[in-house]
Amino acid sequence: ASIESTQEMFVERFSGEVYGLRALFMLHLLKNHAGMVGGQLLGVPIVLEPETPESNFNLPRNTFKDCYDQLIEDANKAIEMLTEEAVDLKDNEASKIPAKWAAKGVEVGEYNRVWGAHTVNRMNARVAKAIKAQAALLAASPAFADGTTVTMADAADAMADVLSSLGTNPIA
Repeated sequence: ASIESTQEMFVERFSGEVYGLRALFMLHLLKNHAGMVGGQLLGVPIVLEPETPESNFNLPRNTFKDCYDQLIEDANKAIEMLTEEAVDLKDNEASKIPAKWAAKGVEVGEYNRVWGAHTVNRMNARVAKAIKAQAALLAASPAFADGTTVTMADAADAMADVLSSLGTNPIA
């Protein structure tokens, strides 16, 4: 593979991590700052562009639903871009390289350099799924249930998705 393919993998990994972290930060903001204001359930202002000294810092709060939807969108982008977990592939496991990267000629060593076990404590798709599950539980809770159409069944399904990604024996 080429340096460009390795660079492209790094860009995708870092971008996925950023989306996942933005979803996590939105979850924490909603937990700590969302609430009823004037009979409407509000979240926080959604800011998606870098701010400058000339930015308008007096933004109104978005609705809880808008914030929740942004969180889910960011988490979904992270899930799409990141691997389920960080593991090193063995030399004979080239078939486990995702088709997207295998088509570009990426070899096991290059793949491990970007996605390998050294990234174990970084954002991954499973963590992004867990963020979605926590957000669904928050949205379905009695304190925020009026702000979205998310139900406890949706929250349970989101957590089931996390648990199923762990495999048949997650404790081993």
